[in-house]
Amino acid sequence: MLLSAGLVLAAAAHAQQTVHFKLSYDPNTVYNIELTQKTNIHFNLDSSSDEVKAQMDTAKFAAMGAKGMANHLQSTLTTGPQDPATSRSPIRMEVQHMGSDDSAQTLPFRMVLGHVEPNSWPVFDSIVTDNPEPAFSKLMVTTMNNMFSEMRIPEFDITPGHSYTYSSPLSFPVGPMAIKMKLQTTFTLVNISGGVAHFNTTTVIAMDMDGGDNAMIPMTATGSGSGTSDYDIQGRFMRASNLKYTMDMGIHKEPLIMHILFTINQQMSTSKQPAKKG
Repeated sequence: MLLSAGLVLAAAAHAQQTVHFKLSYDPNTVYNIELTQKTNIHFNLDSSSDEVKAQMDTAKFAAMGAKGMANHLQSTLTTGPQDPATSRSPIRMEVQHMGSDDSAQTLPFRMVLGHVEPNSWPVFDSIVTDNPEPAFSKLMVTTMNNMFSEMRIPEFDITPGHSYTYSSPLSFPVGPMAIKMKLQTTFTLVNISGGVAHFNTTTVIAMDMDGGDNAMIPMTATGSGSGTSDYDIQGRFMRASNLKYTMDMGIHKEPLIMHILFTINQQMSTSKQPAKKG
């Protein structure tokens, strides 16, 4: 009898400490997303020929890298009411600001529209833009869908002290070439408090840019990152992340041999609230 009671209590305690991680979007909800990123760059031309070094302004490269780049993104994802027939909810993404803190970049679109199903990921089908070319709209919709699907974190169960690792293959077209990346990310659950799961996060990065015969300058890169992530268990969204990455990119096209070291500090926060009716 005592043994049975002990097993029940142990099972209950384990269940309370188990986090079911699954990102999803609720109907009639506004998600406010803020992302800040600072990037520092160090250029190394030491392996290039003396002729290349003489032609390139190394002082300019050094000054540009030391200054760094700061970017700030503010956006919202808004879902509408769920259609009883299809279980779908309309979703739109709007970017309020993208650029540095004191200047904004001109965006190629004003809004991206689509739908989302319960416990699923957004699917975009159109954009609001001033560009009249259908090919441009198709490209932007495809890019947004690829970005969301490739960056998706799989569903998993985890308890404190344990880890979950997954791989994300990414591909981004750049003219006739393509940037191909592979991210291997590990989430380690540190603790649970106030309905929030606190993770330590590590990432290993591998990148290759090659267009075959079309490749002007072939590039490869490796890197790693670490930081923290906070997951809202009931709301099923990532509240915050604070990550730091380093990446070493190599450009090898004789007589140019360049290494570029990136240091990236990235902070992201998300909040959610009910969407206004009407």
